[in-house]
Amino acid sequence: MPYCDICNVRLLRTNLDLNVYSHLAFKRIHKKKKVYYYQCDNCKLIYNKKFFLSKIFKSKSYVFSNQTRQKKIIFNKKSLSRAELQSKKFEKYILNKKEPSILDIGSFDGLLLKEFEKRLKNKNNYKLFGYDINKSLKLSYKKNINFITNIKKLFDYKYDLIISSHSIMYIDCIKKIILLIKNNLKTNGTLIIQFSNLERRPMNLLLADQYIFPSEFSLNYIFEKIGLYSQSITSEYFKNENILIFNKKFEKKTHLKKKPSLSSIINNNKQCLLNFKKKISKFKKFYIFGTTLEASVIHDFISEDNKINLGFIDENSTNKKFRNLNIFQIHNINKKINIIFPYNNMKLKKRIENIIGTKLISIY
Repeated sequence: MPYCDICNVRLLRTNLDLNVYSHLAFKRIHKKKKVYYYQCDNCKLIYNKKFFLSKIFKSKSYVFSNQTRQKKIIFNKKSLSRAELQSKKFEKYILNKKEPSILDIGSFDGLLLKEFEKRLKNKNNYKLFGYDINKSLKLSYKKNINFITNIKKLFDYKYDLIISSHSIMYIDCIKKIILLIKNNLKTNGTLIIQFSNLERRPMNLLLADQYIFPSEFSLNYIFEKIGLYSQSITSEYFKNENILIFNKKFEKKTHLKKKPSLSSIINNNKQCLLNFKKKISKFKKFYIFGTTLEASVIHDFISEDNKINLGFIDENSTNKKFRNLNIFQIHNINKKINIIFPYNNMKLKKRIENIIGTKLISIY
């Protein structure tokens, strides 16, 4: 029986009985009834110790997977990348620093650091560090951004701001990262962790190339032990995500958020799919909106029930195919065919319905 990396107590095993996927093109990597996860009874961290595939992140296909540029968000009638919006949101935590130093853990191609560099152009001296395990990514970095692949070298520097944006879940040496934050975050430094909200996107549990699945409870439990306390911030552009800001000066919490239950998340996914199956029982052919994990899950789900997906609909994708099927723009579809909307985002659903002029079939 494996033990929790943080608490060193035995983990409780739970079977998924669901298909699971890689976040590279959202390909299915294990079929249902074969996968199980663990959860710590203390910190409530969810682990994928058995099926974690770290080799994905060292591959060439990962380098060309377009991780940081795939999503554009409309802001003041402009199309901005995730990195642009994040740097705009987080810059206040280093603006008062004379010589700010920033570490981005899981920095991929360094796009977030490049956006910070634009905002720091009036500073006389600053240091930017990107950490990723794929050595091939070095070609994406400018000379004035330090790209590091050896975690030991990260301990050579002190940081005013450490960011983990959708990366902490892929780190299988979490104790080293916690030690780094404890020892190398400056006294008044800030830690930012951004990660998926499993309550709003429960299907993210099916991304089985993650090593852990964090929650507000588990991260607060872990970092309070090293004297860091959090504030949760919101953003209308990251509604399905949690953003926690940690600092030693924040008020110590007397209680933590609701404890997540692995069994409940799994059961909610199963129940959602069963309810959805009843909704579509009378129909045979569909389009699926989106080219994401949720779209992949639903594609497999309806295929197993001998129903036909005619293709995917995507407003922004420049690709022609997804899962070997055509990607259509909204105006190039047969409006007599039902469209499945696999997201827990009613605002987006209504907007698409207004454009198309027909109701979408929601799984939520």
